[in-house]
Parts: sequence; C-alpha cells; structure tokens
Amino acid sequence: MRRMTTALVLVLLLSGICVTGICTVNHHYKKIDRLLDGAIDCYEQGDLERAAALAVDIENQWVQSERYLSLFVNHDTVDEVGVSISKLEPLALSGDWADYLAACKNAHLQILHIRENEKVNFLNLL
Repeated sequence: MRRMTTALVLVLLLSGICVTGICTVNHHYKKIDRLLDGAIDCYEQGDLERAAALAVDIENQWVQSERYLSLFVNHDTVDEVGVSISKLEPLALSGDWADYLAACKNAHLQILHIRENEKVNFLNLL
C-alpha cells in the first residue's frame, strides 16, 4: 500500500510539472507571438520607428520569457530563438526591411516550433 501511495504521489507530481510546463510555454508563446505580429504589421505599414521600438519590446519580453522557458525547453532551442530576436532591432534601424521581415518570421516559426513540441500528443509520450 505504501508503494502505491508513493507511486501515485510521484505520478501526480510529474503530471503537475508537465501541465505547468505546457501552460508556461503557451503563455509566453502568446506574448511573443502578439509582439511579432505587431512587428510584421509595422513592416507592412513602413513604420521604421515603431518597428525598432517593437524590436526592443520583443527582446525585453524574450529575456523575461527565456528564464521560464529554459526550465521546460532545450537550452539550445531557446538560445536559437534569442539569437533570431536579437537581430530584429539592428535590422529595423538599418532599414533592411526584407531581412527584418525574414527575421520576424523566423523567430515566429521558432517559437511556434517550441509550442508544438510541448503539446501533449502520442508521439511526445513515447
């Protein structure tokens, strides 16, 4: 009986950690995604100043999110997204719009990849 209780407690603890990880990833994905969508809108409107300001906001938000995401996601993956996001401000300030848009979409795809990998599905359980 003692072993069953211990096993049940461990299963509940691990389930809680998994749910917390999924919620954390989704929460930070939504924040960064919203900012990246705004950055892409600035690109489409040709607003240089707002694009640079959004790039700074995205980077600041990523620094905050990175602390929490690194608990649940592979550090190399988190670092790759950080590198992509750090390119946004210099590209916006230089006026290299094609590379700015490409960097925005690349960062968007990377965080989408993180979110999709953390979803619960049969392949992740194996």
